[in-house]
Parts: sequence; C-alpha cells; structure tokens
Amino acid sequence: MHDEEEYFGLETEGGRAAVIKRCIDEMKAKVNAAAPIQTTRIVGRPGLRKCLDKFQIFEDPELEEMELAAHQFISEMQSLSNKRWLTLLGPSGVGKTFLGGIIYDRARQMQNISCHSTMMFGEQKVKWAHFVNAVLAQKKKWLSDGAHQANLLWIDDLELTGNSAATDLLEEVLEARSGKWTMISSPMTPDQLDAVSETILARMMHGGSIVLEIEAGPYLDRKLGSLAVSS
Repeated sequence: MHDEEEYFGLETEGGRAAVIKRCIDEMKAKVNAAAPIQTTRIVGRPGLRKCLDKFQIFEDPELEEMELAAHQFISEMQSLSNKRWLTLLGPSGVGKTFLGGIIYDRARQMQNISCHSTMMFGEQKVKWAHFVNAVLAQKKKWLSDGAHQANLLWIDDLELTGNSAATDLLEEVLEARSGKWTMISSPMTPDQLDAVSETILARMMHGGSIVLEIEAGPYLDRKLGSLAVSS
C-alpha cells in the first residue's frame, strides 16, 4: 500500500491515472487475499453473518469484493483494531448505500462506536449535499464538529461539482477523520475525485484504508434476474 507521499511522487507511464488504477487494483487484491470467501456466504460470527445475509452477492465477483470488504470493516470495528476507512465508488444503483446501511446499522449496536464522551451518539451519517447546505448555507457548525469527532462517520452520496467551498469542507472533514472509522460512498470515479483535488483520493487510500471501485450493473436488476432464474 502506498502512503500519501509515495502516491504523490510516483511517476509511471500514463501519469496519475495509471497510478490510481494500480493502487485500486492492489487494494482489490489485498481484500481478496485477506480471507477466503465462499460463493454462497462469508463464514464469520453468527450475528455478523446474519446481517450480511441481507446483501445478496448473486455469485458476482464485484459484489463478493464488496461483501468481503464490509466483513473486514465490521470485524475490525468489533475488535477495536486497525481504525481505517472504507470507500465505495460506483454508479447509482450498484448497492453502495444499501451495503453502507448494513454496516452502519451493525456499528450502532457496538458500544465502542455508539458511546461517545462528548456526543449523544458516537456514530453519524450525513448525506453530502444536505450536509454541505446545512454547514455552509445555514451555518450549522455543530454538524461539522460532529463529523470531525464521531467514532464512525458515514458520508453517503458524496458528489463534488466544482464548488470550491464544498471541496474545502470535505478536505477539512477528511483531515479531521485521520485515525477514526470512516465510510464513504460516492457515484464518482477515482479519476473524477482526483481531478477535483489531488489530496482527497490520497487520503481515502492512506493508512491501509480500502477503496473499491464497483462497475457492476444495478443491484436491483441483478436481484430480479436471480429471482427469475430461480422461479
């Protein structure tokens, strides 16, 4: 895994895009090598297996990678080890928010996540567009303070449209999230994130964190197709 300095300094054929693709591919290989995966279900703690059963993989390799990454992320939160980030990138409908919701609901049941010394709840979920509007337009600074301090922060539907104030806010939040459990789901590609700000993708990749770019078709279409085959 490349640290931030190496990420910025690498010079390879194809430039930054080639570096980004190589880093993403290495992360996928790391996820797949971390633990064996069965084509039916991940074998884990009973409660963990039950919650992940909601996310059907339909024997699709990319969905298997998503499920395994979620399994690792939840297991590490439970064992208080290796605080890191999980970022799911891909078009709308591939199952990012659905899987993120499963992880988030599981985390809310963990005392080390839900209990916080200064906040009522230790976990926080934000829809990016609503969060930006609340913090920048409505001046609700307490929301950004919570995003900085939460034991687990989930930024859902992250999309950057060239608004420099929103980009600055994201960079501020990500900097404050160093060493804290963080989950991000976004319809943007790695190249699109990198084009907005070179530091954002580097932070997502830093410190053993996992970035998965999902190119699978719509999750609902796969589910309906599976039902049609089984009927």
